[in-house]
Amino acid sequence: MFYFFRNLIILLILFLVQYYFVRKAEKFLVFRFPGLSKYGKKFQRIVFFIFINIYPLVTIVLWIYKTLFGIADFEYPENAFWDNYIVIPFWVIQLIILQSVLFFATIDILKFAISFFTKKRKDTLEKLECRLLLLITAGFLIYVPLRVYHDWNSVSVRVVEYSKKNLSKDLDDFRLVLISDIQVDKYTDGKRVLRYINKVNSLQPDLILIGGDIITSGPEYINSAADHLGKLSSLYGVYSCIGDHDNWAYRPDNARSRREITEALSQNNVKMLDNKKVKLIVENSSISISFITHTYSKKINGSLLDSVSVPDAGSDLNIFLTHQPQEFLAEKASENGFDIMLAGHTHGGQITLFYPFFNISPTLFETKYIKGDFRIGNMLLSVNRGLGMSVAPVRYNSTPEITFIILKRR
Repeated sequence: MFYFFRNLIILLILFLVQYYFVRKAEKFLVFRFPGLSKYGKKFQRIVFFIFINIYPLVTIVLWIYKTLFGIADFEYPENAFWDNYIVIPFWVIQLIILQSVLFFATIDILKFAISFFTKKRKDTLEKLECRLLLLITAGFLIYVPLRVYHDWNSVSVRVVEYSKKNLSKDLDDFRLVLISDIQVDKYTDGKRVLRYINKVNSLQPDLILIGGDIITSGPEYINSAADHLGKLSSLYGVYSCIGDHDNWAYRPDNARSRREITEALSQNNVKMLDNKKVKLIVENSSISISFITHTYSKKINGSLLDSVSVPDAGSDLNIFLTHQPQEFLAEKASENGFDIMLAGHTHGGQITLFYPFFNISPTLFETKYIKGDFRIGNMLLSVNRGLGMSVAPVRYNSTPEITFIILKRR
């Protein structure tokens, strides 16, 4: 019931935003085409609302059908036509609307403030407003699809140089790669994953760490994800912590999901570890890694966290690897004296609305560590943007990323 009311509120907010956008769009359309009749506007409004909401309307119908007939599981219409011409366009259009509305609201605020001083120039102000509304909408009609396309087809490499005083000479120029949130599914298919993996391998890493979320959902993607990740190549191996979606191959049976994913990865020489520690020997030096499992489905308790998140005093470098960059985990890792904390989960915001001086993303409600590097005491926290997607099958202002960390002796 909670999810029903939550989704109902989201749909209501979405409708109000769409309505606000349509009213503003009508304003500059009438300015541009004065002959547009009231009947014409009403008809266009109805057609527009139906067109842009086919996806949620079908979802609601299917939910009602499931509820009435007591069907536990049902399949959404999933095929190339549905995805390419209904689902993805729905999200792109919503992004255009949301981006435009941010600036529309700013113009309304400025207009309200200025109107006190320019009452005699009301017509001039209205014309200026219409031109700005038209310019903003036209700009985002071009920018949003292009940016979504770019973020779908691109992979960036973010180079991070981590220096540590008196670091062992054996670890000087050691090449560590962090990737996360591969989330293999029908959208993040073999072509996207292999392009990502080939770029990782081109960096010739000494060690590869994965921040979890190997699949999005469904057991049918476990083996293909493991096969793809088995193509990763590094001198000292490939290791992963457990992510949220690694619990959801079988939604009612999280333990089975984790077990089958762990086994499939193991058969492909990728080790997925659950609240364990590993010590790697690098010539005459060592790197200790703590794998912390803290997800929506499996949260770590205080005593277990205390036992696993203790750096190895004999190691030259201590790494804290977890999926979610929760603030309490970052504080714990820093207080305990870890050198580096690595995480994923956020997708770099995945959908980040453009606004001057601000990056607006729903992920901000969950953590302030959305992407990039942060210094917490003497510890480096690095959050990887990952490759895959959740909820929306698009990325916007969040290009998939490989984090390439080079260790330096200071």
